[in-house]
This record gives sequence, structure tokens and C-alpha cells, in this order.
Amino acid sequence: MATIERYLACGHVVVGTSVPGFSSVQRALVRLDRSRDVRARVPSLLLALSMAAETDLVATLPARVVRASGLPLTTRPLPFEVEPFTLHAAFHPRTTTDPRHRRIRESLFSKPAARGRSRISRRPSG
Repeated sequence: MATIERYLACGHVVVGTSVPGFSSVQRALVRLDRSRDVRARVPSLLLALSMAAETDLVATLPARVVRASGLPLTTRPLPFEVEPFTLHAAFHPRTTTDPRHRRIRESLFSKPAARGRSRISRRPSG
């Protein structure tokens, strides 16, 4: 079991903006009056997964996304509670029939969210 001290001692790669309080993890850490050592910001989950797999950085991501990636990564529960969130997936129509892409989409959307702590929207866009 990870402790918050061990979690915060790691270097982190985060997805998205640097706007304070934007993510559920950032909001939880603010409530705890703590902060993490963000060493990289990337625009997508895929890049965060790759960086976590290829470096010593930690990426805080939904476990089902990590499992669906097929990358050699280990998941652990967070040592603090975060708010539920919605995971959205967008993809180009040309990937609709790609078997690897389909496997990832099915893995993400076929099972109920882990312990009810996240919701996944399957609504098509565009």
C-alpha cells in the first residue's frame, strides 16, 4: 500500500493543463494542503502512459486505461480519495476497424467503472 509521502516523493507526469485545481487529483491534493513534483505535462493519456512506461515518472491515471494500454505498468490505489470523473474517448473514424484500437475501446467501455469511482461516457462525438 502506498503512503501519501511515498506518492509525493515521486516525480510525476500529468495530463493536461497547469491550471490549479483542474484535475480531481490536484483538487484532492489542495484539500490535503499537499503538492506533487510535476516534472512533465503532456496533452494526452497515451503520452503519459508512454512516459510512465519508459521513465521513472509516475502517472496518476484510471486503472482501466493502464490495463487497456497493454504496457508493462503496475497500478496501485491512490493513498487519498479523489472525486469521481468522466473519461471521454475521441478517435478518428479511420480507426473504427483497426483491431488494436477496437480492443482498447472495448476494454475501456465494456466493464463497469472500478468501485463506482469513475464514470465513462460512450457517447459518439461529431
